[in-house]
Amino acid sequence: MRLRNIVKLSFLAILLSFVCFVVWAVDHVAKARIGPERLFVLDHRPEFLSESLALDLAQKTLVMSKYNDMEWEPQDGSRSTAPNGQEDQYLRRRGNNSVDSGYIVFVSGTFVIMVDVELKGERVVCQTQIPK
Repeated sequence: MRLRNIVKLSFLAILLSFVCFVVWAVDHVAKARIGPERLFVLDHRPEFLSESLALDLAQKTLVMSKYNDMEWEPQDGSRSTAPNGQEDQYLRRRGNNSVDSGYIVFVSGTFVIMVDVELKGERVVCQTQIPK
């Protein structure tokens, strides 16, 4: 009886260790797809995140993140509109045409990288992400 309990506890310990390893591995792989945040400080706070500002800082983020070894082209196809009524060509605004955040998709051959761009007061935070 005692041996049976030791076997059960050993099995549960091994099973728990395996589950913890799987959770760690999935988290590690997900984080490897996301680059560090890049912070840009502006002279003044704009009314909203313009597509031209987002595109400029997204391209700088690619260079800072060492993705400058390939020709990255922003992918056309945004269906969002800026608060001033101008249709965005590259910036995909989050949720109901968010005024302060969105992302731009860059393509180089068969490779794709997204750059998240978020206006926070007089700062813009950008971060690369490799989509699945």
